[in-house]
Amino acid sequence: AGEYPEEIRGHSVEPVEGISLVDAFKGKPLSPRDFLYQQWSTNRALFKGDYKISSFRANEWELYNITEDRSELKNLAKEKPGIFKEMVEYWRDIAENIDHLPDQLLFKLPSDELEEKWGDRYNDDILKPESIENFYKNVYPDLGFEVEK
Repeated sequence: AGEYPEEIRGHSVEPVEGISLVDAFKGKPLSPRDFLYQQWSTNRALFKGDYKISSFRANEWELYNITEDRSELKNLAKEKPGIFKEMVEYWRDIAENIDHLPDQLLFKLPSDELEEKWGDRYNDDILKPESIENFYKNVYPDLGFEVEK
């Protein structure tokens, strides 16, 4: 595989957080991980032990015991506030310290011409300024936030 570079074109490179999947591809067992962090677009999750917190499309966090409730039908956030709070804080810590979040977020929204051109396909609620702002205030409450159109 080779060595991970410390520098590319004069810029230092931070080491990647995670493990190699090469052994898994070769049919060998992987070492167990303490947690699995996920963020993609407006979806986010953290798996740790028997529990999972998740938020879909900037909605509130939910907590599930995925060992006992594989279909994720019973949100335990209010029943297990200690576990819930610990996992949300852990997710935010990873997001801030490993994902290296910026201090300020600036979004430039698409022009009105795109809305006219694409019509209903463009009219997704998630693209509305208030949806974007609500998402980032919920996910990253400590970041400054500005939407430009």
